[in-house]
Amino acid sequence: VFSIFYERLKDVKDYHRRHPGLETVDVDAREAAYLSAAPRVDFSGEEGYGRYLDLHAFHQRFLNAKFGKKDVTYLDFLDL
Repeated sequence: VFSIFYERLKDVKDYHRRHPGLETVDVDAREAAYLSAAPRVDFSGEEGYGRYLDLHAFHQRFLNAKFGKKDVTYLDFLDL
């Protein structure tokens, strides 16, 4: 496991040694812009506009999946 890591680390160091003048990206500015953007989330009225989460569609997909149990009620599904 460590051999793969050190092999990859050597490749990265070699790359940066061959290309020393590469421009660096200001990660802090990108991160600040990303964190300042408010996510737009649409909740339905059934979900109480964000107070509750409706998982019925996922319950149906679980029941219809090959690995899903057919006798799991919705409340039991929420406890999984």
